Amino acid sequence: MIARLLTVCVCFFIFALLRYPAALTEAAAGAFFLWFSSVLPSLFPFLAAIGILLRMGAAEKLGRLCAPLTKPLFSLSGICAFPLAAGLLSGYPAGANTVAQLYEQRRISLSEARKVLLFCNAPGPLFVLGTAGTTFFGSPALGYAMLLAVFVGTILTGISYRSIPTDSNNQMPVLPTQKKSLFLCSFPLL
Repeated sequence: MIARLLTVCVCFFIFALLRYPAALTEAAAGAFFLWFSSVLPSLFPFLAAIGILLRMGAAEKLGRLCAPLTKPLFSLSGICAFPLAAGLLSGYPAGANTVAQLYEQRRISLSEARKVLLFCNAPGPLFVLGTAGTTFFGSPALGYAMLLAVFVGTILTGISYRSIPTDSNNQMPVLPTQKKSLFLCSFPLL
C-alpha cells in the first residue's frame, strides 16, 4: 500500500515537473533562497561553535562543573550537560548532533546517548523569541514566556526520564506504561 502511494506521488511529481517546469524552477529557487537567507545563518554559527568547543574540551569542563546536577537530576554523567546546553541554546539539530559526536568519540555510552536524546532537543531561543514571539504573535513578552516554558518543559522531561531504566544490552529506555509515555510527552507542550 505504501509502495503504491509512493509510486503515485513520484509519478505525479514527474508529471508536474514536465508540465510546469518554470513554476517548479521558480519555487525551488525561492525555497533555496529562503533556506540560504534564514536557516543557514541561524544554524551554521551555532553548529560551528559547538564543534570548536567540543574540540577544545569544553564538554569535559562543563561536565565536571555540572556533574553534581546532572547525576541526581537526570541520572546521567556530567558530560551530558553539554548536549543539553547545546540543544537549549542552539535549537533542534544541535543537541542531537552533539550527542552523536560525543557517542562517536566514545565520550558517552550508548545508553547515555539514547537517554539524553529523549530531552536534549528543543527549539532555539532565536526561533522562539524572534519568529514565534515577535513575528507570529507580535509580542516579545510572549516570546520570553514561551522560551521559559520550553526550558522548564525540557528540564522536567529530563527529570521524568531519570528513573526510567536502561537494560544492560544498551537497549532503548522502556517506559512502564503507555499512560506515562503520553504524560511525559506532554511536557514540551507547556
